[in-house]
Amino acid sequence: MIYRMKLQNEPFNQIMLGTKEIEIRLNDDKRKMFKINDYIEFTNITTLEIMFVKITNLYHFKNFEDLFNNFDNSTLGCSSYEEMYKYYSREEENKYGILGIEIKVFPKVNQVIHNEDNLTLNDANRVTRRAKLIVENNNDEILICHMGVKYFLIGGHIDNDESDEQCLTREVAEESGITLNFSNILPIASSNYINKDYPKNGDITYTNTNYYAIKYDLVPNIEMQNLTEEEKKENFKLMYIPKNEVINFLENTKEINATLSDTIMAIKVYLNLQK
Repeated sequence: MIYRMKLQNEPFNQIMLGTKEIEIRLNDDKRKMFKINDYIEFTNITTLEIMFVKITNLYHFKNFEDLFNNFDNSTLGCSSYEEMYKYYSREEENKYGILGIEIKVFPKVNQVIHNEDNLTLNDANRVTRRAKLIVENNNDEILICHMGVKYFLIGGHIDNDESDEQCLTREVAEESGITLNFSNILPIASSNYINKDYPKNGDITYTNTNYYAIKYDLVPNIEMQNLTEEEKKENFKLMYIPKNEVINFLENTKEINATLSDTIMAIKVYLNLQK
């Protein structure tokens, strides 16, 4: 399972550099779900960068002082347990207890960030997340969705509290008629946008799309597809394109937009990883 958490710039960089090895949180309902070998996607509130880590151990304590007495301060990223009361109240501490999350950082994910208005994640009042999947079959071909004049990867919007893996399972089943189960899969690329007055005045929208990749001989089952009315109207279909031709094909389509540009970026990352 992949969980999402926000981080201030300083602790984000400490984790990225390897100087902070344990993240400290209240052991609230969300954190109670954490298990060893789960993943966390940290998003830098200031820069919108993302980072993936693996949970290698979990430590439970009654209060911050007990936690700090059991670890070297350098691994915790701060000098005193009293600093934690800048972020959490003693009432919260007493209610939930404290969780020390020992983590291992994974290699940096290729990502593009669009933030022309220099906003932070805390400025956003609207969040949209998507999970997309690159599928390469046994014939060295890449699966592409075609609808109207648009070309994109299979996958889509993450509903409510879905994980990326749950979203991919649902979207692949709806769009291809095939049920695949995803677990312990990490993205190869990510695109992150924060836009002012989008989609309407007053909205500040943060949009995150994570791109995953698998090698699987996916043969669509048309009878089992569960397409939306728009997809039916726009003649949604799936097509395979040889991977040595797919970039040129997409770059020469009629409609180049942000979604297609990010799709091309993600496929290029995938192809480069194979070299």
